[in-house]
Amino acid sequence: MAILRADREAVLTSLAASVYPYVDEHRRHSPLPLASVCRLWRAVALSTCRLWTHFAPYDRDGDNDTRPHLTDLLMCWLSRAGRLKLHICIELPSSPLWIWWRMDGFRSPPISDLTTIALEYSSDATIPALLDAPRLREVILDRFRFGDDWRTSVPWIQLTSLNPKSQNVLECLEVLSHTPNLEVLTFWTCGGAVGIIFPPPSLPRLHTLHLGANGSSGLLPYLTLPALDELRLGSITSGAVEALTALITRSGCSPTTLFVTFYNSRCMYDLISRMPSVRMLRMTCPAIPSAHFTELFHSMSKHPSSCILPALTSFIIDECCVEIPLRPLVNMLMARRVKMEGVAQLNSFKLLFHQDFHNPFPKVNLNWQTEDVGLAVWELRDLRSRGLQLDIQSTIKWLSGNITRKMIEEIGSAERS
Repeated sequence: MAILRADREAVLTSLAASVYPYVDEHRRHSPLPLASVCRLWRAVALSTCRLWTHFAPYDRDGDNDTRPHLTDLLMCWLSRAGRLKLHICIELPSSPLWIWWRMDGFRSPPISDLTTIALEYSSDATIPALLDAPRLREVILDRFRFGDDWRTSVPWIQLTSLNPKSQNVLECLEVLSHTPNLEVLTFWTCGGAVGIIFPPPSLPRLHTLHLGANGSSGLLPYLTLPALDELRLGSITSGAVEALTALITRSGCSPTTLFVTFYNSRCMYDLISRMPSVRMLRMTCPAIPSAHFTELFHSMSKHPSSCILPALTSFIIDECCVEIPLRPLVNMLMARRVKMEGVAQLNSFKLLFHQDFHNPFPKVNLNWQTEDVGLAVWELRDLRSRGLQLDIQSTIKWLSGNITRKMIEEIGSAERS
């Protein structure tokens, strides 16, 4: 028995040495899928609480019958783990899962409460059941085939949200001509529709426009959106900047919310300099050089008559992959916190670095003195203490004249001092 126990401990020690590094590196993935192994292996794994530090139940099919037992399983897990620190990851759907029907069988199911439906590869036949869905508000079209009766197959007039995922510009315009109450439009198809002569659809209530990458701007010349308030852009090109500018001018609208991904510095500057009404800006910047952030911050710090984004109150930079220059950033934040006529006061700033961002050969800015860095950190802490919501996360770990983790810790300590 002693030999067997020794062998068992050796196996567990070897197993733990292999499992624990994996858990540390990939905490959201279970290293030991107990349901996929034999009963004997589960008995070995469950015989020591050292292997109970990660709890991540996974319900692949969303089976409602298994969820009532989740509490019992968790209580059992906690008792076996003892005082060990646990990593617990429980993911439950926040809304009912999609229900799929074949189109030839979709005749008269009970859909009085249906609010959203995705139509894929529709046949030429009409779908009379949808006409009896009084609460239907959102339709997603995925490679939808337009038959002769498509205009009467869906109650288009009652829709408030439309997502034609794989339709071309002409098909999209035809549908939009039947959706006068639309409020949200998502359009991802690449490529324009040169030479189309089509009356512009009337969309007086549309306030949110989501556009995919690059060629999705091909739809813009055919739209007039007087109520447009929110823009979400997958990425932007110089042509798209011109199309958006023309749309805003033609519509007489003043968007206040902008979510955009920039891969080109010039497009970044051109777009935001033409949208003075934006109050909330979230920029995803995976390929913008550090020097161009300096230019941006400087332009935001100018005199009110030449300051860009004068209405901005909330600013988020996401997925940044370069060192952000500290002094220009601090100067911009300080300038935008001072009351100036015609310029809104910046209330929040968030800087998020890409989770995989690293620089194996960081260049330390030797022109920066320790005193200057310390002064900048003190100024950031002072801005936070006077009401600026400042959030800088997941940044680089080396010392230079740029933002570092140590600076973040010092700024964060202002809440406790």
